[in-house]
Amino acid sequence: MPSWILVLFEWLKKVTGRDNIADIWPKLRLVIHGGTKFDPYRRLFRSEIGNDAVRFQETYPCSEGFVAAEDPRHGLLRLITHHGIFFEFVPVAELGSDRPTRHTLADLELGVQYAVVLTTCAGLWSYLLGDTVCFERRQPPLLRFTGRTRYYLSAFGEHLISEEVERAVTEAEEATGSAIVDFHVGPHFPERTAEPGRHLYLIEFAGAPPNLAAFTAELDAALCRLNNDYRTHRQGDLSLAGPEVQPVRHGGFADWLRSRGQLGGQHKVPRMDNSGRLTGTLSRWFADLQALAGPR
Repeated sequence: MPSWILVLFEWLKKVTGRDNIADIWPKLRLVIHGGTKFDPYRRLFRSEIGNDAVRFQETYPCSEGFVAAEDPRHGLLRLITHHGIFFEFVPVAELGSDRPTRHTLADLELGVQYAVVLTTCAGLWSYLLGDTVCFERRQPPLLRFTGRTRYYLSAFGEHLISEEVERAVTEAEEATGSAIVDFHVGPHFPERTAEPGRHLYLIEFAGAPPNLAAFTAELDAALCRLNNDYRTHRQGDLSLAGPEVQPVRHGGFADWLRSRGQLGGQHKVPRMDNSGRLTGTLSRWFADLQALAGPR
């Protein structure tokens, strides 16, 4: 996963005293990654490696089976259909119904958000993987990973999906010349009913945080472009105020995972929390950590 590769890069630079990975591994040409969307990490990886000749190869693995790998000709994930997994795809809008429509590659529609369903020779039968994808082509079967079925933001009716949030964070990152190690977002509910709610972004930046007002403005503008419901709710700050960005000190997310016994391996920071409970817990945990550490 990108976040753990960055931890490895940091350790390598520390023990060797070198400034970038290309100085440590001059023959490095390929980085294989997966587990989370790579776009928010791309800028930081280029900076950390220091060699533009290195290629990035996305994979889509899970504990239940290997789903897809990036086809470099198209820059999209290609479904792997010949290794003992039968794929079905359920429209996300039908997940709560008693008999949702189950599509195969033969009849799925392009541009629709689908939940991935697996039947495998290892014993899974019509298993809901918990991921969402969107197909761009049928031949070959090319798709985008768009998020998790439980990762969405609609506490105020804004209907944001993971893909939109990650794209907006990436655009804000590029516009402000910043680089992000990891982030989490969830709703922040107002203390008084007359006040609008907002989204709270907990972001660990590589190096000094950018101008937070500029970053937040770019993030908000990108979300308005990407999602009509979000743009409507943001009008006049009546039902949804602008996002708030809370910087997380360097290594903060790793420290939080370590405190839960989840450092390394398959563990990753939950990107979104529609209830706001985890977001509030994380915000308070980082504030307490900062208070204990004192000024940097």
